[in-house]
Amino acid sequence: MPLTTEQYHALHHFIADRIADLGPAGMGDPFVAAVNAQLTVHGDLLTYQDFDGLDRRDAGFIDGVGLALQHVAARWPAHPDYQSAWAPPRTDGLGLLEGDYR
Repeated sequence: MPLTTEQYHALHHFIADRIADLGPAGMGDPFVAAVNAQLTVHGDLLTYQDFDGLDRRDAGFIDGVGLALQHVAARWPAHPDYQSAWAPPRTDGLGLLEGDYR
């Protein structure tokens, strides 16, 4: 189940704060730069998340980027600001390998 827009905003702030904790040197890391870009893109897309006429494919893309950000936040589960609602859903890996993706 995707997070609500409010939960996503809180998630964005949490991740942005963790990036800020790394300082300027952190932006030299390609992973950190990519996550920062995802925050920007997802933040812009959240404007459309609650739009009734949103195409399912577009909604799936927004949810997919949000899921990736949930996985990023899961790197800090012991942080006092981490919220359990952000935990990414668990998936049976073998089931994924046996799926038909065509």
